[in-house]
Amino acid sequence: MSGELVVRTVETFKLLKWQILIAVLFGVMCAAGALKIGEAMTPSKQVARTEFVINNGNGKWSLDDRYSTYMDMIKSDTVLKNVSKEIFGDSDSNHVNRLKKEVSAKRNDRSRMITLDVQGSNKAYVKQVSNITIKSLKLKIQSITEAESIQVTSKPLVYKEGKAINAKIFIIGGFVLGFMVWLSGAMFIKIYRREMNR
Repeated sequence: MSGELVVRTVETFKLLKWQILIAVLFGVMCAAGALKIGEAMTPSKQVARTEFVINNGNGKWSLDDRYSTYMDMIKSDTVLKNVSKEIFGDSDSNHVNRLKKEVSAKRNDRSRMITLDVQGSNKAYVKQVSNITIKSLKLKIQSITEAESIQVTSKPLVYKEGKAINAKIFIIGGFVLGFMVWLSGAMFIKIYRREMNR
């Protein structure tokens, strides 16, 4: 019985030699499709990056402690409420809290430059928030002291960032699934037709 099964299986694979080739091609197509689906399912974000320095009236760098203060000031309610009013038309706490999550600032240890990052799903939105945040920060600093000002060294540059997907898993999984589906279907049809012709 087992020998007969082996013979039938070998005969079936001989009949399916062209179907195996088609199954490979179909598997490749499914692998490409699976990779596209994986990329589509992976959330991406737009990040607007602006660099600036804070100079005092005679052109010298601000003191180190002031840099830390100004970096904290970027995410303060005072600054972000003004941003919220221009972006959303109000200073609702939900909008302000959203901006606090989207806006961040960092300073390179080896320089006096501050980098402002704004992240979101829309390119125009992150650029607008970045520009208005700088504007609001300028007004805040001017209200404290006239001796210092912001010097923007670059306009908002927008980058698209996303989580890296494991491409191998999607490619191998898509190929195996496509190959097996096509080959199983072809084998079923061949066996069914052979049994019906008996």
